[in-house]
Amino acid sequence: MVKSASKNRPGSAPNQAQAKQTGSFIYTDGSRYEGEYTESDNPNASSAATALSRQRSGIGTYTCQRSGCVYTGSWVADCMGGGKGRMVYPSGAVYDGMWNQSQYAGQGTYTFPDGSKYEGEWSEGRMHGPGTFVDNKGKKWVGVCQMGIGADLAPEIV
Repeated sequence: MVKSASKNRPGSAPNQAQAKQTGSFIYTDGSRYEGEYTESDNPNASSAATALSRQRSGIGTYTCQRSGCVYTGSWVADCMGGGKGRMVYPSGAVYDGMWNQSQYAGQGTYTFPDGSKYEGEWSEGRMHGPGTFVDNKGKKWVGVCQMGIGADLAPEIV
């Protein structure tokens, strides 16, 4: 990180793991994070510049300079996850739902750039479990996906 602005919360003590703080960071590649984080001593630090270890933790927004993706939601141990989040892709695709270790996990909805949508269970970043797919013309398929493959999805009979 090359630039940061943070505000310590009352009761934080130096030289030990601290409570969540709020701040913004601009990374060397131009990416940006704004939100909650924790800060602790880094015992492997080789210089004063790396003496503190910062981890995104809590609620925050990360904008990736390289890909153009924007994630807003829950962070745990510097990973997207531990709760709900929303990723908006430059293509117009959007994932809104639960995350675990920076992957879609649990209940979520993925809206494709053409407007079609999958709503259901996710595991390891893939559709996995019961779900519903609706194409951009409104036709609906319901069923079970297995690790990203919707072979068991069948058209809904109305």
